[in-house]
Amino acid sequence: MYLLSLATASPRNTYTQQDCFNIFADSEARKRLKQRSVTIMEKVLLRDNGIHSRRFSYPDVETIFDAGPEKLNNVFEQEAPALGSDALRSAMDKAKLSPSDVDALVVCTCTGYLCPGLSSFIAEQTGLKPNCELSDLVGMGCGAAIPSLRTAYHRLQANPELKVAVVAVEICSAAFYLDDDPGVIISACLFGDGAAATIWSGTPPPFPTWEAGLFDSLHIPGTGSCCGLRMQVGPCATGLADVFLKKRQQPSGAFSSIPSRWSKVQLPHASFPIQEAGTSSTPSGRNLTGTRFPIAGPFYMILAT
Repeated sequence: MYLLSLATASPRNTYTQQDCFNIFADSEARKRLKQRSVTIMEKVLLRDNGIHSRRFSYPDVETIFDAGPEKLNNVFEQEAPALGSDALRSAMDKAKLSPSDVDALVVCTCTGYLCPGLSSFIAEQTGLKPNCELSDLVGMGCGAAIPSLRTAYHRLQANPELKVAVVAVEICSAAFYLDDDPGVIISACLFGDGAAATIWSGTPPPFPTWEAGLFDSLHIPGTGSCCGLRMQVGPCATGLADVFLKKRQQPSGAFSSIPSRWSKVQLPHASFPIQEAGTSSTPSGRNLTGTRFPIAGPFYMILAT
């Protein structure tokens, strides 16, 4: 499938990490936490962690750590459709498409739950046609990227002339909750709110663009704890090798979603360099022909010549 456009949207309100710590320090939540948790919060927010500021949709951010489940879900119900719609409208503008041109919409999120799904709200707010196919993937975390794109890919394989939109929306500020679990504490220090939208076609457009396909994922029992903040290089390399052998496709390189201390993955019949996403670029004119999903957290995009 071929990428027609990509757009993002983010809330207007921006908060530095110092702002976030001040909000936490003045909240009732600080009194409920052990001193060790407060120390972790302070170290992560105030030391250099590569994050200068974050954007939140939450309207009364000063009370964010004291809100109950009903309040948090109400914020998600209001803000997620708006942010996702902003991203999709921008993507349609870039692709020079009208809402009636979009034949299917796939939406993924893990920071809230709506019934009917978030896709129906975004479709309504953006004016998509009544017979636009709507699909929601909920609760898959960062891993939702692959099944969302794969859903679009399968639809376009069946009907190449269609236009399929894929939207990812996360309102992390509507999912913040503090307890003494270090993982919970660190998560509250890292994530912000945002949305991204892509529009895909099964036929090549009249301009240079990315081509994506051959999506695969592997599920290995007992490795679920490796996701998130914890990572094991061994299972990742093993899974990558399994996918490579299954497809029997010689890749020219791989982009890692995380910083890595190792520069190559050794496969049974090949080795190729690993580069970090966000710090390196794809050679001009090369199409993205395969995307591989990890076993232990980070994902890899396998580039074929």
